[in-house]
Amino acid sequence: MPAPTRPEVAHILPSTAIPASPAALTRLLLKPARPAPVIRVVLGLAAVAVGVAGFLHGRLFHEGYSEVAVIGPLFLLNLIGSGVVIALLLLRRPWLFALGALSISVGAVVSIVISHTTSLFGFAEHRYDARATTIVVAECVATALVLLALGLAARLGLGTEEADA
Repeated sequence: MPAPTRPEVAHILPSTAIPASPAALTRLLLKPARPAPVIRVVLGLAAVAVGVAGFLHGRLFHEGYSEVAVIGPLFLLNLIGSGVVIALLLLRRPWLFALGALSISVGAVVSIVISHTTSLFGFAEHRYDARATTIVVAECVATALVLLALGLAARLGLGTEEADA
């Protein structure tokens, strides 16, 4: 016997399912979307955290890390990538933003942990100064906020243009 449908909870079920095929997922990522307001706020806060970490990576690049082989250019790429990812959110591509923000933030935290415990591309640091700590906190906050937004989207819907129409 099927479970009875509860109309009072129908409004919280996702309006669109996450696509199963790679082509459908690509279309979802590239399509403009307008998720629920709470998701937009959470992603906006994540963008601020990504921006803070990217800015600090850029600042460190200009303060001497540009001379460090491999790591210096990665700091510059973090700055540029952060700007591109934030632009994606402004261009109403929130799910592509989420993917990019997670890639940058998780990659940066893993790289920082490796460089502080062993070495990364021959580069090692064994202390956390205020900027390194701020970067780690900002990247962790960005990751947590994006994961929160994805969890909310699973509950509230992705907010695709088709769902809004």
